[in-house]
Amino acid sequence: AHRSQPTIVGLPEVLPAIAGLLMEREVENLSRVFHGAPRPVTFILGGTKVDDSIDVARHVLTNGIADYVLAVGVVANIFLAAKGYAIGKPSMDLIEQLGYTSQIEIARDILSRFNDKIIVPEHVAIKKEGSRVEMHVRDIPVDCPILDVGSEGLIPCLDVIRRSKTVVLNGPAGLFEEADYSFGTYEIIKAAAEAEFSVVGGGHTAAVIEKMGYDTRFTHISTGGGACIEFLTGKKLPAIAALEKSRERFA
Repeated sequence: AHRSQPTIVGLPEVLPAIAGLLMEREVENLSRVFHGAPRPVTFILGGTKVDDSIDVARHVLTNGIADYVLAVGVVANIFLAAKGYAIGKPSMDLIEQLGYTSQIEIARDILSRFNDKIIVPEHVAIKKEGSRVEMHVRDIPVDCPILDVGSEGLIPCLDVIRRSKTVVLNGPAGLFEEADYSFGTYEIIKAAAEAEFSVVGGGHTAAVIEKMGYDTRFTHISTGGGACIEFLTGKKLPAIAALEKSRERFA
């Protein structure tokens, strides 16, 4: 027969909880991005986690946290499509496969409100007949994928990064796993490392930085994975909420 679980009278709703030094450093550095970071503040959002990156862009621009948002990788392709560019069938197919087609309209809305604060490189590197070829996005053949930022497209990107005192970097600029398409990611990392205050969102970007030997050049490299970018969207994370409740009850 089913037996109900006994109720323990007087059990507190919240158990005592504390954060370790690593989590303390993580929250401290990510919180500084929102409050007290030296300006100008630039967010570099790339990789393939488009929905999270779009949420971050909207949050930091709407709330005046970022002075600029630099879109690269698949995030840039979303913004390019939102601008009305034909980015080629392979790049559009990838957006559809990842389930991010609806993000194009959201990006269009963000551009309508913050166009002067969003940098999207329009000179790109595609794969054509097995080789890297650079061109303006308006000239992309229908059957060629965008795999990196082009050299000319990097110029405004590096300019805004070098003028920034705070840089938040999350996601690579292209298919960095292939040497022919790693150029944009490497150059952006080198420039971001020079900022007075620099935060990296972990994941693939952190792996590239470690491979380059640049890990000690950044103020903070997150170990939080997906939780880091959720934090940057302004969401209250469950673990942090639990710590706050613990402090209220037991401090």
